[in-house]
Amino acid sequence: MLTVNLGNELEKRLSGISKRTGRSKNFYVRQAVEQHVEDLENYYMALDAWTEYKNSGQNSLTLKEVSKHLGLDDNIDTEG
Repeated sequence: MLTVNLGNELEKRLSGISKRTGRSKNFYVRQAVEQHVEDLENYYMALDAWTEYKNSGQNSLTLKEVSKHLGLDDNIDTEG
């Protein structure tokens, strides 16, 4: 169980949406928190991958090199 003080303005906005749609305020708070937590998890997973790559000393590949390696070099316009 968690208690959160949303502040008056956000509470009013949330109440308005709840009344307009017939859904509970809890529904929208849970939905918002779930989405934000998922976004944070994705962000930190990407940050960890980027940090691991940067620390590995590996060289990156150009789009043209990746396309050629995947057999897509004829299908991708790398000229811009």
